[in-house]
Formats: sequence, structure tokens, C-alpha cells
Amino acid sequence: LTGDGEYPLAPGEGQFSFSWANIDVGELAAEAADLPLQLHGIFSGKARASCKVAADGPPGWIAESTFAVPEIRVGEVPAGNIQGTAALRDKLLQFDVGGKLFDGDLDLSGELPLEELTGEEPPVEEPPATPPAAAPPRPPAPAEPPAGDGAALRGRLRMQGMSLSLSLRALGYADIADALGGTLDVEISNRPTSPAERPAGTGRITLRGVQWSGRTVVEEISGDIRIHSGRLVIDALAGELAGGRLRTALVWDLAATTNRQISLQLMNADMGRLLLSAPAPELLPPDLSGRVDLRAVLQRGDRWQAEGTIRLHRVRFGQVELSSLKLGGRAVFAGPLTTGSFSLPTITGSAAAGRLHGRLSGRWGDRLNLDGRLRFSRIDLQSLGLGAGGVGQIGDGRLSGTAEITARNARSLSDSTVLLNASLGRARPGRLPLFTELRPFLPAPAFDGTLDDGLLQARLSRGVMRIEQLSLTGPSLRIYVTGTVTRPDRLNLAVTVATGDTAASRGCSLLSVARLADSANPSVGILLRTQRLLSNRLIHLEVTGTARRPMVRALPLPLLSDEALRYFLEQAAA
Repeated sequence: LTGDGEYPLAPGEGQFSFSWANIDVGELAAEAADLPLQLHGIFSGKARASCKVAADGPPGWIAESTFAVPEIRVGEVPAGNIQGTAALRDKLLQFDVGGKLFDGDLDLSGELPLEELTGEEPPVEEPPATPPAAAPPRPPAPAEPPAGDGAALRGRLRMQGMSLSLSLRALGYADIADALGGTLDVEISNRPTSPAERPAGTGRITLRGVQWSGRTVVEEISGDIRIHSGRLVIDALAGELAGGRLRTALVWDLAATTNRQISLQLMNADMGRLLLSAPAPELLPPDLSGRVDLRAVLQRGDRWQAEGTIRLHRVRFGQVELSSLKLGGRAVFAGPLTTGSFSLPTITGSAAAGRLHGRLSGRWGDRLNLDGRLRFSRIDLQSLGLGAGGVGQIGDGRLSGTAEITARNARSLSDSTVLLNASLGRARPGRLPLFTELRPFLPAPAFDGTLDDGLLQARLSRGVMRIEQLSLTGPSLRIYVTGTVTRPDRLNLAVTVATGDTAASRGCSLLSVARLADSANPSVGILLRTQRLLSNRLIHLEVTGTARRPMVRALPLPLLSDEALRYFLEQAAA
């Protein structure tokens, strides 16, 4: 700090001129306010001042100055530059600051009564006592006092076109700054209610062209912003996301780095558009669609934590549609959602006039790990199938059972494994997929009526459904199916069918069942004798091609597995 001047010791006028250079912005800001940010830069400027000393009363000051910070950094983030002017007249300090901030424009102006700087308190006239009135839900801002009355700091801060990514990085959100893009506009009118209180103010905040991982997800979203009692609060930040309505709010303790909370509400968003911006879309199935409702609260600590509920409506996966699905739980993840874990202890929903409930937990990152169980009951297959052809032509009947979901170091969700155990009731053979193609090989009466019982045991992994057992039992029809169905709908199935009345061989069947039951690993001889017993009552078919265009061939009866033989013998004995 350098300069010169003279101050009269008797009534008269004095003049001062001085300049300053290389003043540390960080230390200056720390003296002026308690900020959770580390500022770096060099503050320089110059000023001229004059004073009038009277015989009685304090001296009167008039001053003007210009100043600049050529380069500002917040932590390690380049923030921009500022330059400004200030003037002091009649105990009122007025200032005007402009510049660039995070690639946007900065405009800060205001006035501060001299009493705020000196600590002097102007006399305050006591208002007459009145009974308290009920406060409205959102009271209007108090009227500003006349200039120079010493009541409070008054100012306006306007920032336009700031980089959202740079702003987040400076505020300590470096973990999501790389994934988020867009611009930020903020306008705040600032006035604390007393000299000792931290800055307070109200205004608006607007985000434009918000991007996630390079893809625009929100065109524009805006809301109210308040600073009060050391807290930054953003209310009713509303806009459109993936065709749905997004509302969010943020509470940030300005004196802490971890006491930050964000609440989210997303209504009726398009799942397909939402998944386009997923952090790891390769982990998700490409044909997942539907509508999404989301309510969640996010808190920032060492990592992000989220807790809430997700409701899915009209969800489609492949050729299957779910009416609704509700998931409640919590997740812990790193900023851009590249790694994390989740737990969904409560999953409930409805599909095709049936119900389902279960749980699911997992971890994601370079690899995906899942562990879950879903129980479903009385799913109507005719309602479940979309009628779009292919595997989606599911047929009719009621399906109940469980699905076990596991994934160990999987590269995508398609690499997970699903073990399906289900029972099927009240199905009609003529309406089941593929079975209409079997009509030329079976007696017509076999397709009349309904099936009494059905059992499905299958494993779905890496896009291949391996049917370990599909058995269907009716009054005059028994079907046993094994093989594979490969996505999209390639077939390789072995179908063995028994028709007609087996009462004549019921005694032999009981004896054969007993022999098979006595041996965990029956000998080839037992299997051959049992198969000869049934050979004149069984038809063996091979089904290949696609579900849209299956190819059916009748083949000689091969040596059946002991599971298949047990099934046909037990049905005959029954």
C-alpha cells in the first residue's frame, strides 16, 4: 500500500491519494466473510479521497476508487476476472463490479451505509405495539429502507451464462462436474437484516441446456433461490426431463462442506429417453421402456447417498409388459454414478392381473453384481403377451412361481442369470405358443379342454433361455419339453408327447415308478425297459427355426432322461 495525503488538524479540507497491489484475495476474503471456498488471486487498485473537517461534528468524506483482480481461482479451478469501482459520499459506500466468472458475465452492484463499516448503530425509532398477524405461507420481501439510513446492505448480484461444470467443480462437486454441462444464470437481491448477520437475499436461478455425459437432458429449468442464516436454499426448481415434470430443491450449509441435501421429484418421465442418459447404458437392456415416477432425497458426504421410491408404469421389456412396479430403497454412489451400490428391500407390482413382490441388491462399476428374488402369482399369460409375434405370443393360463436373479462380475445386465421355477394352470393347448404347429402330429381331441397342471424350470443367461423342464398335463395330453430359446427367438426344442388313455398300463407304470424312485442314478437297463413300456404311447418332435416360423419334425424316440421318464410314468400311474 503506497500513497500520500494531508489531513487538517483544524477546520478545513484534506486530500489523499493512494494505491495498492499484490494483495492476496484469499486472505482479504477470509477477513471479510466466513466462506467455505478457497479464493486465490491478486487484488490491485487505486483511490482518491477528500475530507472536510468542521469545528464540530465528524469529518465528511468523499472517495472514489478503481480496482481489479486479473485472475481469480476457486481452489484449483480458474474462475475469471473482475474489475470495479467504488464511491463513498455522505456515509454511503456505493460499488459496481463486473467481469467474467466461470465463462459467464458477472455484474454486482449495491450500497452499504458507513455505519456498517464502522460498527455505529443509527438510532432506531420503536414501532408502536401491535398484535402479531398470522404470517402468510410465503411473505413478501420487506420494503427497502431509504438510502443512507444505515439499516442494511443492499445489492444485486447477476451472473449470466456461467459454465455449470466449472461452477460445480468450484463448489466441491468435482465428481459430477465432468458429466454435467450447461449454463447457469443467477440473480439475487441481497440484504441482511442486521450488520452481524450473514448475507441474506432472494432471487431466481435458471439452468439452460443441461447435459449429462454429453447428451442434453433438460432444455431449461428455473426456481427460487434464498440465502438466509448461512444457508443457501433453492426452492421449486422446475422443468422438463425426458418428457416428464422435474421438481428439485437444494439446501446447502455455507459453513460446511458435507451438510448438503437435494430433493428430487420426477413425474411421468419416459424411461427410454431417461435411459439414453444413463451413466452406463451398456449395463441396461436396450428394449426397456415405460413411464417413471421418482421421489428421492440425496445427501452429500464422503460419497453420495440417495433414498426414495421409484414407480414404473406400463413397463415393457422385450415382449412383456408390466402394469406397475414400485421400488423402495437406498443407494450409495460416486458422483457421476460410475460406481456404487444399491439395496431395494421392497419391490411390489402388478402385471397381467397378477401380483409380484421381491427384493434386489447389487453393485455396479466396471462390472455388475446382482442378487435378488422375485415372487409372482396368478400372472395371466394372455394379458402378459403383447401379441407382437415371436416369443411374445405367450398364450393363456395362470403363471405363479419365483425368479432368482444373480450376476457376478457381469459386463451388462444381459450377462445376469435368472432361474425360473413356475407352475402353470388353466391353460388351453391350442392357445399356447408353438403348440398350434404340433396339431398335424397329434390327435385333434388332445387340443380340447384345458390343462390341469404345468411346470416350468428354466435358466436365462446371456440371452439364452435353457428350458430344463416344461411339462404340461391334461386329461388326454401330456407334454414334456426341453431345449433352448435364443434371443431374439431362435428355437432348439425337444418335445415328447403322450396321448390317449394309459389306464391299461397303469400297473406296469406303478412298478416302473417304484424302480426309478429307488435309484438316484438309474441304470441304462432300467431306463431302456421303462422306455420300451412307453414307446408305443409317445411321440417325439424336434422344433427348430424361429418362434414366428417354427419347423417341426417327427423323429424316432431317443433315450429319454430319467426326469422325463418319471414324469410320463407318474402321470400314467396317476
